[in-house]
Parts: sequence; C-alpha cells; structure tokens
Amino acid sequence: MMSNKPPAPSVGGVEVEIVAAGGAQRRVRLLGPVITIGRGRGASLLLKHDDVSRRHADVEIVGDGMTLRDASTNGTWVLGQRVQGRMALAYGDPVSMGPFTLRFYPLPPEAFCKDVSVDEWAREQTSDDPTR
Repeated sequence: MMSNKPPAPSVGGVEVEIVAAGGAQRRVRLLGPVITIGRGRGASLLLKHDDVSRRHADVEIVGDGMTLRDASTNGTWVLGQRVQGRMALAYGDPVSMGPFTLRFYPLPPEAFCKDVSVDEWAREQTSDDPTR
C-alpha cells in the first residue's frame, strides 16, 4: 500500500541561537549533518568556557529531525532534563551546557548559499551583461 504522506523535508543545517548567562545573544548558521559543540579545536560551534568540555555534544541532522548526543563529563540538559546518551531535539528546545542556552532551528539546504568557485565568481563580476 502506498502512502499519501508527502516526503519529509530535507534539512541542510541549523540556525543556532546562543544565549550566555549574562544575557548576550548571538545567532549562527551551521551546515550539517553533524554539528560538534565544545571548546576544542575541532568544534563546529566553539564555546570557550571551562564548564564546556572540549567535545561537549553533537547534534546530528537526520531527515527532518535532530538528535543530541552528550559527549561531556560536565553534562548537557534539554528542557531541564539531563541527557543520558542520545535525545531527540524538537524545534527550539532549550539545550543547556555550562553558562550557555542553545536553541536549534532546522533549515532547508536552500537556506545555505551554493558553492561558487572563485573563477566563476570572477567571470560574473566582469560580465558585460547589463541586467546583472
């Protein structure tokens, strides 16, 4: 039997809202499928604070959903509940680690610019096309 259910939308990455304990806020866009959070060099999202582990957590984007995996010794909380292993994340769930609260908002691949080579970009800039 075929389903009439439309296919799940594809997620290309996330927009992350970061709020520090002092109230400072920032939003960043990160391309998936795995976002690594921590204070170490390899982190996709670098949070420099002693209460954040070098590799604190990973957010994995699968289909139209997100999963958080705690990899820290300091702990990660979602909706006030400590994460043990993996936990599904819903749109905008508050994720706490150290003095930070993060909220993840999935974005479709179209939200990220396509790769354009420097040569292609240079040709576009020197084009005589008046409609450009």
